[in-house]
Order: sequence, then structure tokens, then C-alpha cells
Amino acid sequence: MLNKKIFKIPFNLNHPSLAIEILALHTPLSKVLLKKCLSMGSVWCKQKSKLKRLKKHKEIIENQGLLLLYYDPSLLKIFEKKDVLLENLTCLKQEKEWGVWHKTPLFPTTASPWSDILSLEGLVSLKQNRQAFACHRLDKEVEGPVLMTYTKKMFRVFQEQFQTQAIEKYYEAICFIPSGFSVPLQGTWEFPLENKKSKTEFIFEGYITPNKGVFKLKLLTGRFHQLRRHLALAGLPIMGDPLYGKNNKNNEGLQLRCYELIFSIPSHVAITLPRLYWPTKDF
Repeated sequence: MLNKKIFKIPFNLNHPSLAIEILALHTPLSKVLLKKCLSMGSVWCKQKSKLKRLKKHKEIIENQGLLLLYYDPSLLKIFEKKDVLLENLTCLKQEKEWGVWHKTPLFPTTASPWSDILSLEGLVSLKQNRQAFACHRLDKEVEGPVLMTYTKKMFRVFQEQFQTQAIEKYYEAICFIPSGFSVPLQGTWEFPLENKKSKTEFIFEGYITPNKGVFKLKLLTGRFHQLRRHLALAGLPIMGDPLYGKNNKNNEGLQLRCYELIFSIPSHVAITLPRLYWPTKDF
């Protein structure tokens, strides 16, 4: 079985041709499999400075360019079960121009080069039969509510609210606490990231074990992996984080969840998931 691979196929055509025919000539994949790749959003066409995702089985290409196929057999298996994924999608609140949807762990918020359908944004678009726009992202490993809009106008409205910190996101995390570490009870971390100001409010809620504790977190800025990096820089890495920190590995995955989203449009809206992480002991 062919492993995960990116196929790069240059073309210089004398007449318009079907993209799937070119792909079939230059890859070992069958047309049946290639149709699935197209439907999943794994095929791209680059011509000059333009890059376009090809979705239809009868997509025509012409002149010069480059076909890109992001082939991942594990994603294709998931794609074959997209009806189950659609059935299990949960909308936490639905309005005419926006909705709040529940993102499960290990599922991306937005499209990747490998697929547009296999993302929360893609599945919501498919289920709603209209384009959905994610107003913010959660890391692939993180569960939580995600605000989606169904018009670009409403997307801009929410983007302005995020930029002015009018929208609040609260997280919970289980962190590794080194022996003898003096844990701060609450405050704000302001470690700069990418040479930019970055702020995270925190409250230490208590211990689970002598070396694990629960933190409540609020993002005040939105840098890449901000919470994970701030906690690691504070000497309190999140349990299960594969990228940041030491002595924080586990088998349960990243112990970080977004459990509350608060905004006004125009009235107050609070979307809250049940808390999962609670301190159990004092040490």
C-alpha cells in the first residue's frame, strides 16, 4: 500500500485536458481513488502565481503548470466515513448568520493542503450546504466551541470583536508541576512570542497529584500555540504536549480544553462545555 506522499506533476499541454487523466498517467493511483482525492480536496493546480484547489472529477487544465496531489491513505479512510462525521457534528447554538460548533480533539478547525472537507469548517459547510467561516482556531488536539459565520460580513464583525478582545475564551489545562516548584496562584504571563506582546491570564485551581495541577486560562492575545508555550516557559508544561516542556508526557494526549466562549451579538452569549479537569487533593 502506498504511504503518505506529495505528488508533484509538471504539465505543458497543447490542448485542454482532464486533470484526473494527467494524475492517472503520472501516479500509481486508480481513477476511483483519484476521484476520492479530488472530492476530499487533496488536489491542487498551480499556474504562475495562482494556486487553486481542484474538487470536481471533470476539472479541466490547460497550458503550463504544476499539479499537486497530497495523498494520505489514512485520511481517505476517514473521508469514507464522512457521513458518520456529519451525523456526529454538534451545533451548540445556531442563528441565521452564525453558529457555535463543538470541535472534537484530533480534528483540525480549518482546511489543510491535504483536505478541506476533513476539518470542522469543511464539515459544517457540507452540513449547512453553505460556506462556513471559522472566526478563530483551536489546535488540532484541543476540544472546544468554535464560532462559525455563514457570511463574510458577519465574519468581519466577529473578527473586529476578537481584535478588540470583546470575545472571551476560557481554557482548562492539567500541567506538570516539578517537585519543590512554587506555583503562582494567579496572575498574567507576558512572555513575548515572535517578538510580539503576548498575554495569558491564569488561575491555579489546585493539585490532582503531587506533580500535576489544574489551571484556568484566558487568552488576551492570540499567538501561535500561546497557551502551550507560555505554560512551558513558566516551568509548568501542559501534560501530553508533544512539542513543549519536559517530563510532561502521557498516554491521554494534550490535556488542554477550551470550555467557554463568551461574546455579544448584540445580546450576551455564553457557550459553556462541562468542565473535565478538577483538583482533587491538597499537597
